[in-house]
Amino acid sequence: MALSELQKRKLKVEFQSYDLDGDGAINQDDFEGLAAQIARVTGIKSGASEYEQLKSEYQKHWNELKKIADSDGNDEVSLDEWYKYSESIINDQKQFDQYVIDSTSRLVELIDTDNDGKLTLENYKRFFTAYGLGASEEEAIFKKLDTNGDGFVTKEEVLKLVREFYLSQDENAPGNWILGQF
Repeated sequence: MALSELQKRKLKVEFQSYDLDGDGAINQDDFEGLAAQIARVTGIKSGASEYEQLKSEYQKHWNELKKIADSDGNDEVSLDEWYKYSESIINDQKQFDQYVIDSTSRLVELIDTDNDGKLTLENYKRFFTAYGLGASEEEAIFKKLDTNGDGFVTKEEVLKLVREFYLSQDENAPGNWILGQF
């Protein structure tokens, strides 16, 4: 099934969150920068084994993305290639679980710095900072994501929201907001 205009709007925000330097393409440098920013906001020190593991994970994620999405072989992923990649994983449950759900699970674990299985507004702010997303609306967005109003979002809730982000055709679905304004 082809991507809807709503999905394209959301996926463009995601693409831009990976394109750290804003040059209109995602490349290895962007992924290295993301790993460094995640380490910085979570307090992982450069040179520590945890930092090396994080860098390795982001390198692996880049290698997988490049292998699948870089259709012209120029070592970067354009927005059009991103859309094609996203469409292919959305339409393949196994790939969706492998590339989206697994990486989201790991990211939640990294951002949840007190390891209580819950993301608070402060955790969410760290995520927004690491991915260079607009910080002005974090509290309002977090309230949309915290659908039961308990002050946090569990890992299971995040995974449900991520599924909504990718799959929902409902303009008002809370998961659409996981990366902010779309």
